Amino acid sequence: MKKIVFLVISVVFLAANVFAQGDEKANGFHGLMLGTTTAEDAAKVLGTPATDRLDRLDVSRLSKWLDPKVKEKIFRQLTFKNIGDFSQIQLSFLENKLVMIQLEFKKNITYDRLDGIFGVEFALIGGQTGASDLPNEPGKYPVRFIPTAYPFSYSLIGISEHAFIWVDCSTGDVARPGRVDKTRQVSRTLQKSEVLAPSTSFLEESHVSISLNFKFNSHRSYLWFHFCPASNCDDVGCRSVVL
Repeated sequence: MKKIVFLVISVVFLAANVFAQGDEKANGFHGLMLGTTTAEDAAKVLGTPATDRLDRLDVSRLSKWLDPKVKEKIFRQLTFKNIGDFSQIQLSFLENKLVMIQLEFKKNITYDRLDGIFGVEFALIGGQTGASDLPNEPGKYPVRFIPTAYPFSYSLIGISEHAFIWVDCSTGDVARPGRVDKTRQVSRTLQKSEVLAPSTSFLEESHVSISLNFKFNSHRSYLWFHFCPASNCDDVGCRSVVL
């Protein structure tokens, strides 16, 4: 019995550890982590940037899931050239916290290797519209499909608890998937807020008339609100509140 319990605990721990590692891969790059790394930290790891400027975020169609502020020139962007296997690495910061990691690859990497690199599942994005397009709901994978041919340029999406990963790919042969050109790891702190539809209140439903009275005497002072759903008050359906 003890062996069985130990085995179950070991399996649960292993699954949790694998999930944590996958989430960490999706949220970072070489020790640079979304939401925690500062511009100073990045310079220590990658050296002096080729450029350092304020600009908007280039997030392609992922902007559908993000706050409109990504279009504002409020993000500090550090660009590093020819770092290892990457022709360019661009890091974007908001309030000195890393919010996007953009990688441009030198080597030919096919998209089927992305799961291992980032530790999350990736889904192909179809045309501009249709079931396989990026859903309206942020964080929801598009409908899976098996491509019979590839556009010359196409995209994929990967989703973790703390990041969206947008991938740009290209091919010179529609029968082959081609290569990964660019990846963008975007912090979900930039995810757009859900807007709730306004509910109909008691006031809106009833076209309420409101009377306000203030009474004072030596023993007590109070405010008395009277809500009446009818134009001619007969105390039926009325509500009163004493403060």
